[in-house]
Amino acid sequence: FLGGNISTDNNNSGSDNGSLVFLGQVVLTASQTWDTEQGDDSDAGAVDLGQALLDVSTAGVDLTINTRATGFFEASTVLQNVSTSSDVYLNDLTIATGDSYLGGMIRLDNSGTDTGDFNLTASSFIVTSSVTIDTEQGDDGDGGDVFINPAVGQWGLGSGLDFSVMTGTT
Repeated sequence: FLGGNISTDNNNSGSDNGSLVFLGQVVLTASQTWDTEQGDDSDAGAVDLGQALLDVSTAGVDLTINTRATGFFEASTVLQNVSTSSDVYLNDLTIATGDSYLGGMIRLDNSGTDTGDFNLTASSFIVTSSVTIDTEQGDDGDGGDVFINPAVGQWGLGSGLDFSVMTGTT
């Protein structure tokens, strides 16, 4: 269970870039920011949730992931399956990263009048397995926005993989 922000920093020796690697179920108990480079004075660390299941314990939780470092190496973010194991969903997911690797189901939901929004700004966007981004669960509110902006326009979608976005209610 994680209840607060995570800030890491490159130690400038090259041996530890401040990367975060999660395995198993990761449950967020409050809104938070994960930032892997403080001060934009060195390379950023990666955030790897490729072998993890990201969930929340309460409605209205937002997550911001930042692996950017202006003028230095911008690390990658690997994300696989968000809010798939419970009836409570992440509200907003914002990612600013170098390369972005997405796969699986990413389920967001409104919290009152705050729609569940997905915002990705990346150097490139790679689909590692079929992806569905769904911004409204339960048809009890408006669907959220989905914004994907690969800075250099590089999208990767392998043969036989699907990419779908659902932002409405039925």
